[in-house]
Amino acid sequence: MATLAIVCREQFGYHTDLWQYATHLSKDMEVKVFCIDAGLEKLAVPSVNVTYVKPRKQGRLFDLFSLLMTVIRNKREIDVLFLKYFLGSSLFLFFFPRKQVIFDVRTFSVDHSAFKRAVLDLLLRLEVRLGKNITAVSSSLAKRLWNKNVTVVGLGCDYPRNNFQARKIEGKQIIQLLYVGTLHNRDIATLIHGLQKVRENLGFLPFQLKIAGSGYGTEEAELETMAIALGVSASVELLGYQRGEALVELFLSSDLGVVQVPDTPYYASQPSTKLFEYWSYGLPVVASDYPMNREFVTPGTGLLYAANSSGFANALMKIHTMGFDFDFHQISDKARLYSWNSIIRRQLLPAIEGILRS
Repeated sequence: MATLAIVCREQFGYHTDLWQYATHLSKDMEVKVFCIDAGLEKLAVPSVNVTYVKPRKQGRLFDLFSLLMTVIRNKREIDVLFLKYFLGSSLFLFFFPRKQVIFDVRTFSVDHSAFKRAVLDLLLRLEVRLGKNITAVSSSLAKRLWNKNVTVVGLGCDYPRNNFQARKIEGKQIIQLLYVGTLHNRDIATLIHGLQKVRENLGFLPFQLKIAGSGYGTEEAELETMAIALGVSASVELLGYQRGEALVELFLSSDLGVVQVPDTPYYASQPSTKLFEYWSYGLPVVASDYPMNREFVTPGTGLLYAANSSGFANALMKIHTMGFDFDFHQISDKARLYSWNSIIRRQLLPAIEGILRS
């Protein structure tokens, strides 16, 4: 049986895509994961062997060296090396044949600094150009890479058929909104300001927003303070990072999923995993109007809003006053098409099998 090694900086289990890749591909081959131990709870898949590399006090450069040496020590057992791109990952090409390595590119830099983004994006392109096999999360991102050998492996979702349920929004006094995802660099303040505008227009607020996610430093506390200052704290609940049954319950008890991604050039090629996860539970979406949401959200599956507080408020006002015709059969079809099993079987597995045959 062939062995696939997945290498990443993040601790295994805290990046949805790699968790799904390892879980599904372990049915077809032996899967090993090599990652940095971030000190978080260790999440296990019975059929996946995970090697944790302890971080070094000297910093990230030494972490990379430790990760590299650990993988090299297991070189003889590896048939395909799947590298989730990080700065410096091209060093693995000095120790593994190019045809054996897949560079997986999830995103370009989303740093606020234009100079830093330009430098990091240039380094990414140069490193990936050295590779022979590349996977990218979208066709738009693939076109920006300096390499023609790119396979698009899109984002997906679990499709829990038993939990898929159609939502009825009309006639509800309070519509339950759910945002799931990081608070960092997503301009979540847009949502809170938007709720305040709705309250100003209507004189009351017929929406409850639950935010399931964490950020860096004081980001969560700052959003709580903002909600209080704007007088909408009773309608905004920050829950922190959620997973497992707690997250499932949030999906099931909500009416609309919110996909808030800023409309900036550096997010233009980056789809949102949560879009597909909302659909997998039957949730229609209210989504910011940026290229990737524009590509996937169609009439019947969601409503796009201009990526600012007024745009968000206008979308909510439209839903409250006019309703919206969501097509739950279409949402279900999208969830099946973009299920992780479908994505991995149609896009990723053939790429791996092609390497094994070469």
